[in-house]
Amino acid sequence: MNHWNVEYYSNDESMWLECSNDFFSLSDAIRCMRLHAENDPEMAHRIVHIEIKRKTIALSAYGEELVK
Repeated sequence: MNHWNVEYYSNDESMWLECSNDFFSLSDAIRCMRLHAENDPEMAHRIVHIEIKRKTIALSAYGEELVK
């Protein structure tokens, strides 16, 4: 089963921190990432596919989306 999560990069902590619950739909996770990125465009946000190995799916920084 696919699980997605939205994270942001905290310069204070020097690491990625979760800012959402798990999503079962990628489109819901993208919507959440866009909402968080609009509210704080100076912080980088990303969507992570949660499995045995974590993988970044999308990244938003400085108001732009960078899809991997």
